[in-house]
Amino acid sequence: MQRLRRRSPSPALVVAFIALFAAAGGGWAVAAQNAASTIRACVSKSTGAVRLSSRCKRKTERAVSWNAAGRTGLRGPQGLPGAAGPSAVFEADRDGGNGGAVDGVDQQIATLNLPAGTYTITGKARITRQGAGATIGSCTLAAGTDTDTANAVLSQTLTIGSTVVAQVSHTFPAAGAATLTCTAIGGSWVADKAKVIAIKVGTLTRTAVTG
Repeated sequence: MQRLRRRSPSPALVVAFIALFAAAGGGWAVAAQNAASTIRACVSKSTGAVRLSSRCKRKTERAVSWNAAGRTGLRGPQGLPGAAGPSAVFEADRDGGNGGAVDGVDQQIATLNLPAGTYTITGKARITRQGAGATIGSCTLAAGTDTDTANAVLSQTLTIGSTVVAQVSHTFPAAGAATLTCTAIGGSWVADKAKVIAIKVGTLTRTAVTG
C-alpha cells in the first residue's frame, strides 16, 4: 500500500493563511511585527501548521516572512475640478452723491448685477438734507419680488448725513439685479456712500413670524 506524502504549504499559501486569521482574529498578527515592519512566522515541515515567531526550530520548521505593508502604488490621475462652493460675495459701491434730488422723488442710487443663485443682500446709503426742509430719508432695496424699505430721521445739521440700511433675501432662477433707490420727504436731499452687498448661500429658508 502506497503511503501519501504530506507536502509543506507554499509561502504564498502561508501568507494567505496568516492574512485571513489576522483579519478575523484582531491584532495578534501585529504583535509579531519587528521594527522593520516585517512579519515572521514558522511553518511545520510535517503538518503545515503555522505560528507567528521570529525563532523557528530548524529541524522541524521552516521560516517564512513577508512585509506588513506592500509597496506604494503609482500616483493616480488628477481628478476633475470640483464644483464651485455655495458661498461668494458680490458688491457694488457708489461713494459720490446723486447730484441732488427733489422732495419725495425716488432715485436709483446703486445697482448690483448678480448671476443665478440664492443671496442675502444688504443695501445702505447716507442721505443728507440740502437746505431747509427734508426731515425723513427712505431707501428701498429690491431683488426680484423681494423688497425692504427703511427710513431714517435726517440730521438737521447739513453736513451730517443719516445712514439708511435695508436687507432682503432672494433666489434668482436666472441672472438678475438688486437695486437700491432712495428718497427724502420735506425738501431737497442728496445720497452718497452707497453700497449693495450680496452674499451667495446654499439654501434659503423663510419662517413667518406671528408673534
